[in-house]
Amino acid sequence: MKKLIYSSYVFLIVAMSQSSCIHSENDSFLKEDITEYESTFLKVLAFGNGGFGTQTGKDVAFEMKKICYDQGCDMGIMLGNMVPKNKKFRNGSLARSFNRIYGSLHIKLYNANGLHEANKKQDIFEEFYQNSNWWEMPSSYYDFKRGDIHFFALDTVDFSDGQKEWLEDKLERSDASWKVVYGHHPIISFGKKGNNPKLVGNLLSVLCEYADLYVASHELDQQVIQSECGLPMIISGTASKTQKTGKGAGSLFSGSQPGFSRLEFKKNSISYNVYGLSDKRGSAKIIHSGTFNRRE
Repeated sequence: MKKLIYSSYVFLIVAMSQSSCIHSENDSFLKEDITEYESTFLKVLAFGNGGFGTQTGKDVAFEMKKICYDQGCDMGIMLGNMVPKNKKFRNGSLARSFNRIYGSLHIKLYNANGLHEANKKQDIFEEFYQNSNWWEMPSSYYDFKRGDIHFFALDTVDFSDGQKEWLEDKLERSDASWKVVYGHHPIISFGKKGNNPKLVGNLLSVLCEYADLYVASHELDQQVIQSECGLPMIISGTASKTQKTGKGAGSLFSGSQPGFSRLEFKKNSISYNVYGLSDKRGSAKIIHSGTFNRRE
């Protein structure tokens, strides 16, 4: 009886392995396609206007930590105004304050120069760098690569002709799969502060030709916009305060809840989730999501 059971077991294992081989050969192209289109290169947080020292800002940071713990985050792009505007800092207090709020994310956070940062003295930031393991902002504008994704952090407080030439040259020569440009000020916005005429005139055409995504804050709202040239834009400026917003041509989403965005870069697409806190101490929930396919 034992011999019969053992023989049946061996026969079953052989049959299953043969069946598995047949399926793996027949499905090989399907599996390659699934891997190609579903694998994620990088998971990125995007948020700005966090430097107001509010309880809401702390709540947003706590919810980002939870999302990163559950779904993973590789890095973050901060979109300016991440330090309080008028508060004075001494003896490492700026770094300690920042670390208390965002250090628990345990990821590098690459900041763009905002109005609040531009108003601080340079020695404040030098001291900040010595006391923070998370903050990255080596100059008022800079670029860096993470894997096959090339990031360009702009200084939109002072978008000079020299910066435009630097950006255009870098974008044109970059061979990265994705080219992501971000700064403090939106180019197009349907919020309270509206379009930025200087960036519309000097930056938009460059991004339409070379970039795959533009991300900004400045507005105390959340927006997703597709420009006439097809360039996708995300505004994520509610990390601490909010204002009412609106919609216009190319609007895919607008909202005014405290929150942040999270991006996933894949081979041929960028998927994104916009998170909002429904009440003062509520958990972050997805209030809008979508996918940007690679532009032709």
